[in-house]
Amino acid sequence: MNKNENIELICMKLQSLTKLNFQINLGNILKEFYEYKGLTYEMPSAGGGDDKNDGWVVEQRKFYQVYAPAQIRSSFAKEIRNKFVEDLSGLLEKISEGKWNGDIDHFIFITNTFDDHLPKDPDRFFEKAVLELQEKTGYKFEYQVTNLQYIKRLLHEVDDRNILAIMRSSINLTMDIPTGTITDWNMYDFLTNLGNKIMTLTYEDNKSNNYVRISNPMKISINKLDDKKAEINRIIDNLYVVENAVSMLNQNIDTSDLFDKITKYVINLYKHLSKDYRGSKLLDEIYKGISKLSSHNLWVEVPAKYLVIYIFDHCDIFEKEVKKNVNA
Repeated sequence: MNKNENIELICMKLQSLTKLNFQINLGNILKEFYEYKGLTYEMPSAGGGDDKNDGWVVEQRKFYQVYAPAQIRSSFAKEIRNKFVEDLSGLLEKISEGKWNGDIDHFIFITNTFDDHLPKDPDRFFEKAVLELQEKTGYKFEYQVTNLQYIKRLLHEVDDRNILAIMRSSINLTMDIPTGTITDWNMYDFLTNLGNKIMTLTYEDNKSNNYVRISNPMKISINKLDDKKAEINRIIDNLYVVENAVSMLNQNIDTSDLFDKITKYVINLYKHLSKDYRGSKLLDEIYKGISKLSSHNLWVEVPAKYLVIYIFDHCDIFEKEVKKNVNA
């Protein structure tokens, strides 16, 4: 598994978490990251009262506070603002009392926006709130309101694959393909967004793990994909998430023809790329071609693989049998 895949899987797992689970697992990632950087990251006990400090980098006087609601509501923007002011003012009060070495240089407020962007801030609310608190307390510090894109940027600084593996283990992410974090609904969302994107390019909790394999297992070897055999078979075992997502698409009159367009696009992409590539390289290029179309840049790689293998299993791309020698 390469660096980008590791980062995508870690962020996708974090994206699926809420409340205390998000805080603890995000803290585990930050702890491993700063240890890799030779710095000290401390996490106060989440159960015993954290004094408005979800974790801090001692040497940098950098404090983290996280917010991960169970669901995104229409009041989400207001909730973020209220939580930001409450947490920052509370933290500054504790620091003024001498806690956490009595000083601050950075305040990072991370919220889980799932697969959405941060709410807009046209009136510069956070900037005004920080300036007001700085004037009130006398502390001068930098601040940032962000989401998991921040973590993704940090992880790109990690060049040691073993450290990324340790990070994955620290959040109980040991499988190459974390099927538990892919659901019918986010696969449906992925397909809907992908289908809409394809149409603009003018190209022609009901889980039931009962997907029946269609392709012959030999299709993998026939197409020289043996080095990806384990991953392909693991995905095929969980293709019910694609099947359920397709069923949801077909039940909606506005999206009923979307998957046909998606399938045609993938087939056309395969035909185009197969002129220059073969085997595993061809499969990887198809994955990349699909991933580039999606705006879901945190978790697109894994569902893109599910989509392509679903079409692969339906014998719509790659050879399904050994070609006979007509001259024999």
